Amino acid sequence: MITPDPSSPILAAGPRREVASLIDALRAGQDVPAEANELSDSFLEALGAVLASPAGTAEISLSSPFSSSVHELTLSRTGVLRRSRGLAGTEEIGIHPTTVLPGLLLRLAAVSPVEPLDPAVVLPSTPDGIHGVFDEDPVRRERTWDQLLEEGAALPRARQEELEGSDPRAVRLVRHRPEGERSATVLLLRGRYLVVEDDHVRGTDPTGASRSLMSAMLRPSR
Repeated sequence: MITPDPSSPILAAGPRREVASLIDALRAGQDVPAEANELSDSFLEALGAVLASPAGTAEISLSSPFSSSVHELTLSRTGVLRRSRGLAGTEEIGIHPTTVLPGLLLRLAAVSPVEPLDPAVVLPSTPDGIHGVFDEDPVRRERTWDQLLEEGAALPRARQEELEGSDPRAVRLVRHRPEGERSATVLLLRGRYLVVEDDHVRGTDPTGASRSLMSAMLRPSR
C-alpha cells in the first residue's frame, strides 16, 4: 500500500512498483489504483495537476561509499513532484510548491558551509571516470569511490581539522528540457568541495558548489 506520511500532508510512501502504477494511472487519466486508496483527495488532485502539465524533469543522484539515492523531479507551474528512492524497495513521493524548488535542490544536495579548496587543486580523475560513483552496479560504484578516496588523500589538509573526518559524498544533477539537458556534479572530499567541469575536477567553495548545481537547474540548455 501507498500510505500518507502522518507528519506531513505533502508526503507519502510505498513500494516502488505501486508508486509507478499510481503515476502511470494518473498520467493516463485512469482510476486511482486500490493500493493508493489511503491517500487524500487533495494529495491526489495535486499529484494529478503536476502530471497533467509537466514543464520538464530533473534528476538528483546522491552517492557515498556507503549508500546511494535518486530523487526524480517533475516540474510544472502547479508544483513539483519529487520521487525519492534509496537502496531499499520503498519510494517516497512529495508534492512541493514551485517556489521552493531552489531550496529543495540545496536541501537534497546538502551543501555544507565548509572551508574553500583552491581552484588550482585538480584531481587526476577525469570527469567521465567520476560518474562511476553513480553507477547502479555496486561493484563499479565501490571501485570508483576507492579511487577517489585514494586521490583525495593527496589534497592539502584542511585548516579545520574536524573537516578531515567528514563523510565523502557526490551529487549529480541532470536537468532535462525538450531542447536538451544540462548537468552538474559536485564532490565533497576530506571536507572540501570540488566541481566537475568539462575536462577536469577542480577545487571550489560551498558557494561555487551551490552555483554549479543551481545553474544546471535554472539556466536554459546550450
